[in-house]
Amino acid sequence: VARADLAMNTGHEGSMTTLHANSLKDAFSRLEMLASFAGFKGSAATFRQQVASALDLMIQVDRLSDGRRRVIEVAEVGAVADGQLQTRVLFRYDEANDCHQAQADVARWQKARATCTLSS
Repeated sequence: VARADLAMNTGHEGSMTTLHANSLKDAFSRLEMLASFAGFKGSAATFRQQVASALDLMIQVDRLSDGRRRVIEVAEVGAVADGQLQTRVLFRYDEANDCHQAQADVARWQKARATCTLSS
């Protein structure tokens, strides 16, 4: 965890890692827990600030009841406010219609969306 955070905060664009959690909110908690297991000695506020600085997006993938895997949620990682990492959900999977619904103004991410698809 600490090495991934250091690698993502070097100023180089593009980094990806995986983390197993039940939701995006759980992923942040798990990230903090794993950092403490790795010996991180700073405060939770310092760690959250590092995470906010390092991450642009978090993507949750889940397995549906029929066995297919889908991107369930795409969230933009914002700043730390009131001690909590702020996120904004950009897309959420609509299982009934088998598609992704925009949840926010996603103009900033249009270029990325034009070069990839969210489901196969």
